[in-house]
Amino acid sequence: MIYKKLGDFVTLNQGLAINSGTKHLVKEEKDEEFVYPLLRIADMMENDFTKYISKNVNPSVIAKKEDIIYTRTGQIGLVFKGYNGVVHNNSFIVSLANNELNRDYLFVLLKSDFVREQALKLAKNSVQPDLTHDMFKSILIPFPNKYIQNKIAKIYNELSNKIDLNNKINAELESMAKTIYDYWFLQFEFPNEEGKPYKSSGGKMVWNEELKREIPEGWEVDTLEKHIQLTKGISYTSKNIEAGAGIPMINLASIDINRNYKPNELKFYDGEYNSKKEVHFGDMLVACTDLTRNADIIGSPVLVPNDKEKYLYSMDLAKLKVSDNKFNPLYLYMTLRTNFYHNYIKGFASGTNVLHLNTDGISWFKTYMPCKDIQDKFAAIIEKCHTKKCQIIKENQELVSLKEFLLPLLMNGQVGFKE
Repeated sequence: MIYKKLGDFVTLNQGLAINSGTKHLVKEEKDEEFVYPLLRIADMMENDFTKYISKNVNPSVIAKKEDIIYTRTGQIGLVFKGYNGVVHNNSFIVSLANNELNRDYLFVLLKSDFVREQALKLAKNSVQPDLTHDMFKSILIPFPNKYIQNKIAKIYNELSNKIDLNNKINAELESMAKTIYDYWFLQFEFPNEEGKPYKSSGGKMVWNEELKREIPEGWEVDTLEKHIQLTKGISYTSKNIEAGAGIPMINLASIDINRNYKPNELKFYDGEYNSKKEVHFGDMLVACTDLTRNADIIGSPVLVPNDKEKYLYSMDLAKLKVSDNKFNPLYLYMTLRTNFYHNYIKGFASGTNVLHLNTDGISWFKTYMPCKDIQDKFAAIIEKCHTKKCQIIKENQELVSLKEFLLPLLMNGQVGFKE
């Protein structure tokens, strides 16, 4: 395999430095003047943008959707594409200087451990870890002929597209579950004994003084404290998870900004075992800490997946268990995913650098308890959705593993293609 320097094929534009000279270009909200999202590392990782840049900014810092963005300080060596916005100073916009490289093959290269390890080593040579233009351009890359480049890029894109499609399916399943919940339990149009929508078919509604609204006849209202148990997770140190071996452990890093499970962030715990801190498929975990201080995940539940037989869970989380037959756990799970509850529970999060949840807020939450048969019918739908989502998560893990195993072999020539 032939190796060449990245600088033979690319040009770089550094992002916008936010300082006293550029602060007039930044705004907290998008409008007709401030049209470009500021593409900071954390924002791209979560696909959630909170600052916007004026359209009068220098065009050299604007990334188009086809451009590759490479992080150069902080979390060095992360790679993004598909964003139209202003790149922050902690990243490069990487463009092709000629047609000798396939753009998608370049993207695969930059995401590889082979390139990232070189970038991290070079950046550590600085007093303050920082990957300069010259350092980046000095990185060596495998340079097969264009036919091989195109083949590798095609395989990568096909695997990536399948993963993206699976993620969209899971998002649709989540959206469908929320829509059904809203229709049944916020609009009160759950199926009556004849299978017709309850409220619009004349179902009796009664005034509830505690909630200050009408609810279906026969529904009760109570706080959760009589019906749930909360148990904090296991305490651990970085040494307990450094080896990457042991019992799988879900911690705060395993939950994304949309309060969904991230299998690629699963840790493995090799410390003292405690069976009381064990959870299984379908159990409910609640985030009790929020490192980002925006309270987007704190207090809201996540369902345990089924990609492992059992898990431990960390001190950043609490297991929420229904302790009587007044609530179906999956009905309660969806209730605690509503915007109403989410806005309520954020008020119980406090802290200077890290937000911590007072879990009494969960116990004090007051809600209605639909008739159990309605909850159970709804839960059967949610269970199917969760099972399907878990199947898709497993498939995505296998696809990611295939990419990580196969692509390095293709790039270094250990595996080839038939003409």
